[in-house]
Amino acid sequence: MPNVLADREIVPEFIQHKAQPRAIVAAVTRLLTDKSERARMLADFAGVAQKLGRGEAGENAADAVITELRRAG
Repeated sequence: MPNVLADREIVPEFIQHKAQPRAIVAAVTRLLTDKSERARMLADFAGVAQKLGRGEAGENAADAVITELRRAG
């Protein structure tokens, strides 16, 4: 969801065949050892949270997904 809302990759997605232990370990290790990568991800998450707003996050998230679906449609 954060990648969709940001319209770019914030976090790697490990879907189906990409959900391999080595790939997940590599991504987590990078976050644990690379302070600038971790800071970038946290800043990107803050941007997504700001985009969703306060109080009506569920509704705002649904609106954002609907907007993306219409764009792709």
